[in-house]
Amino acid sequence: MDAIPLRTLDLTVEPGQDLNGLLDAAVQQLMTAAIAEKAGIQVVRSAVGTYTASVSAEVPFGTTMESWEPPQTAAAPLAHFTP
Repeated sequence: MDAIPLRTLDLTVEPGQDLNGLLDAAVQQLMTAAIAEKAGIQVVRSAVGTYTASVSAEVPFGTTMESWEPPQTAAAPLAHFTP
């Protein structure tokens, strides 16, 4: 029975760790699924030291895309007016 290839990896990088080495290793682990699906790999930084690498059909095949996901905050109203 064949193992199911990984599609997503969550990483936490501590100060002093090799960020590029850890991200490269994550991408290498996702290659089997990316090739099978003819998809790319997306790496998203969601916070300082926190990353998610995943196979994504939205990324062109053979490409690794990196992005930063800013924290989601609710916008406060600037002012209230009463007639």
